[in-house]
Amino acid sequence: MSNSVVHFEIPADDFDRAQKFYTDAFGWNLQHMPEMQYTMVMTTESNEQGMPANPGAINGGMGKRQSPHSEHPTVTIGVDDIDKAVEAIGAAGGSALGEKMAVGEMGWAAYFTDSQKAVIFKLPLGNGGTLPAAAQTLALTGDFQLVAGFNLNGIVASPDGKTLIAVQSNTGKLFTINPNTGATHLIDLGGATLVNGDGLLLHGKTLYVVQNQNNRIAVARLAPAFDSGTVTNRVITSPSFDIPTTVASFGSRLYAVNARFTTPPTPTTTYSVVQVKR
Repeated sequence: MSNSVVHFEIPADDFDRAQKFYTDAFGWNLQHMPEMQYTMVMTTESNEQGMPANPGAINGGMGKRQSPHSEHPTVTIGVDDIDKAVEAIGAAGGSALGEKMAVGEMGWAAYFTDSQKAVIFKLPLGNGGTLPAAAQTLALTGDFQLVAGFNLNGIVASPDGKTLIAVQSNTGKLFTINPNTGATHLIDLGGATLVNGDGLLLHGKTLYVVQNQNNRIAVARLAPAFDSGTVTNRVITSPSFDIPTTVASFGSRLYAVNARFTTPPTPTTTYSVVQVKR
């Protein structure tokens, strides 16, 4: 049986322009994730297992054009044995652009912190975002130390998914977390802290940290390896903030969700999303 094409990727310099073109020209459903500089491309509907519902159809993605290997559209072919496939390619006159690389677990995953335990929880997602039967628990080791109070809170992944970044609310420290081993390393902020850190948003090497009880969003610049950084003098505030806890971005704007922890909740209590400049 021949090996099938299972995925494709299209490089783009201008995501807005590219998304409009493929949507207008082919009617594809595109879901852009600006924090990861990646767009999921759905050319066809998916079934309950997250697989293309129409036989022969495939879905793919759109990434930033940034390296020689991503200058042109690529297709992914599913094979049973990658080493044998590489040998067959060589025998047929082809050549490899580089060594084989692991691509995580070939899927997306959602990560969750526990403010009272030195663990994170991982939910590997199948095609189309299908959920697993149970979450995986990953024990944390290394620099992170559990102390009294509210510990790990917000968590975010690097664009390549190889590094997680989390904030410890009570100490204001930032840590990197290896998503496979749970090993943690303190991010050196030069003595600065981000106490009451909650939701995180990573945009390139800029990290936005919601400080809930402070009613503000701090801005930090991280080093390429995420091992150090600087908390900038810029602080994002708004008179409409009422203990924001998480943040998302769209275009040049940030959207923070007010948790209103100091307001006794009732069936009629209102909650709001506040828009500020990024």
